[in-house]
Amino acid sequence: MDHAPTPLETNGASAVSLDDALKALCRDPILPESRFAAFRCYYDEVRLGVRPARHNGDAIIPIDCLYPSTHESVVRAVEKLRSGSEKTAESFWTEAFPSCDKQIDAAWRTVKLTYLIDPASQDSYPSGFRFENESVFPVKWKSKQTFRDFFNTAFPTADTKIQEVWKASSKRTSLKAWKLHKRLKLEIVPTNDLAEHLVYNPKTKSLAVFHQVEWLKAQVRYTENRELDEAVELSLAAGTLPPQLLVETLYTIYAILFPIGTDKKSLKFAKRLVQAEGPARSAFDRNLLTYGRSAHQPSVDFEYLYWNRRLKALQALVEARPPRNNVVSWFERHTSERNALTVAIIGLFLSALFGLLGLLVGISQIVVSTWAWKYPVQKLG
Repeated sequence: MDHAPTPLETNGASAVSLDDALKALCRDPILPESRFAAFRCYYDEVRLGVRPARHNGDAIIPIDCLYPSTHESVVRAVEKLRSGSEKTAESFWTEAFPSCDKQIDAAWRTVKLTYLIDPASQDSYPSGFRFENESVFPVKWKSKQTFRDFFNTAFPTADTKIQEVWKASSKRTSLKAWKLHKRLKLEIVPTNDLAEHLVYNPKTKSLAVFHQVEWLKAQVRYTENRELDEAVELSLAAGTLPPQLLVETLYTIYAILFPIGTDKKSLKFAKRLVQAEGPARSAFDRNLLTYGRSAHQPSVDFEYLYWNRRLKALQALVEARPPRNNVVSWFERHTSERNALTVAIIGLFLSALFGLLGLLVGISQIVVSTWAWKYPVQKLG
């Protein structure tokens, strides 16, 4: 049987092979295909502008003239980004893609492949989403902003001096993914955007979870000899994300949402998610089901500095229990604080109305009683 050419083969080879490019991106010298299958699909999707076939019947539609166009050009662009965290977005795309007529698009693709962060997610969400739901998401790397400043804006850390932060010892039983799905009817959806991790969307009743776990584990292994509290500047200068962010993300997945090693229901639910492929949804990375312990073991005092706010928001959501249907939701919206005056006025009006009706009934009873006293009914015979 002839081998059908893949999109990568169709677009031509270069001095740098696909495996070479993936090893450079994942920081893994071995790169077993079975372990990085989800990242390979993501690489195709971002670099080629296609959604790779995941099951029979899917069509692969390549988009021409995208850049970086070869594995070699991808690696070159990634290295420029890793070594230029102090450069602005405009400086980066001008230097990295001088002859490309779609410099901004090429720059966004490079950031996605390098750090798995969508630097222009703001363009994909309604303008009010950030103010209604999230104070820091969606994000946008502005043209005059350095990558370091963009990162600090997209991933602010909690100030331990003025607020209590989420610790490994904090209550988290109710935040298991299967419980969120069962009790709150939340849809647990995979995201390739690290900045979207743990974002709750009330309109779709969904919780986004970063699912590229094998890529994440590779980054943790690559930085395991570095200090957890390493400064952001040093991490980005070394071409990596901060170890604290990487480890935190790993443990929000395996210690909070999917404790598959200690909870059978979490393992069962995780199996459902990795098999949930279909035309309208994507599956989680299959390596969600395998968890190797990293060198950074969280103690009971381990603090979640990056995901502190979203974990607390999720806990508040669990405790508040959002409305289960549209009727309850309507009543809650129309009895909120902003409508308190209207509700009070309506209540006062109804009280006066019922009071008036009660008065009229009382008067009518007196009239009837008086009439009966003056004109008693005579017995016949």
